[in-house]
Amino acid sequence: MSNSKHDELKLKVRKLIYAVHLFKKTNCRGSYVVAAYHHPDSITWRWSIWYSLPRKLFVLPKLHYDSTNGYGYLSLNVPIFGSISLSTQPSMWRDEIAGQG
Repeated sequence: MSNSKHDELKLKVRKLIYAVHLFKKTNCRGSYVVAAYHHPDSITWRWSIWYSLPRKLFVLPKLHYDSTNGYGYLSLNVPIFGSISLSTQPSMWRDEIAGQG
C-alpha cells in the first residue's frame, strides 16, 4: 500500500472514530446519550441511543414508534428504570447546505 493510500485510510478511520460518541451527558436533566454517530461532514447526527431517568415512578410500560421522511424514533418506557430511545435522521451534508445559500 502506498504512503498516500495509507494516510488516506488513517484519515478515514480517524473520522469514523471521531464521529462515534459514547456516554455523553446532555443539557436535559436526567438524559444521557448512550451512543451516537455524527459524521464530521454532516451538520446533523445520523443516529443516537438515549437513556432518560424516569420522570414518574409509576408509569405503564410503553413502546412508541414513529417514522416519517427518513426520521425514525423508537422508545421504550419501563417503570422505575426510565426510558431508552433510538432516533435516526437523514444526514445533511455541509457542502449541500452551503450550496443552497
